[in-house]
Amino acid sequence: MGGPVDVLHLAGLALAAFAAVCRVEVRAEPMDAKRTIYMEPGMGEGGFSIATHNPRAQLWFNYGWKMFHAFYHDDARLAFDNAVAADPRCAMCLWGQALSRGAVLNFDAETADFKTALEIAKRAQAQARTSKEKLLTAALVRRYSRAQDAAAEHDFAADL
Repeated sequence: MGGPVDVLHLAGLALAAFAAVCRVEVRAEPMDAKRTIYMEPGMGEGGFSIATHNPRAQLWFNYGWKMFHAFYHDDARLAFDNAVAADPRCAMCLWGQALSRGAVLNFDAETADFKTALEIAKRAQAQARTSKEKLLTAALVRRYSRAQDAAAEHDFAADL
C-alpha cells in the first residue's frame, strides 16, 4: 500500500476525472435534437408558477428552469421544447424556449440561434397576459433585438 502502483492508479483516476470535466466544458458534441429527455429526480427545487392549464407544461417548464440554472443548457432547451409542446400558447413556456437558445456566460450562441430565439421571444410576447409575462418577454425581445451595452440597458430600464 502506498507504493508506485497505488500512486499511478490514483494519478490515472485523477487524469480521467479531469478529462471528463474538460470534455463537458468543451461541448465537443453538438446536441442531438432527436434525443429524448426524461425528468431525472434529485435536481432540487426550481421553477415558478406559470399561466398554463396543462400540468405537464408546468412540470417541463420547472425542469427546464432547473436545468438552465444547473448549466445543463441542452437539456434545458429540450425541457422547454417539451413545455411548449404541452401548451403551445403558454407565454412562459415560449419564453423559456427563447431563453435557452441565447448565449450564456460560458458559451456564445450561433447567429441562427439568436434569430430563432428572437422569433420565439416575439411569439411569447404576443401570448403574454400578466405583467410578469409582459416584462420577461419584453426583456428577451430587447436582449435578442440589439447589441447589449450600458445604454441599451438604461433605455430598457427607463421604458419600465
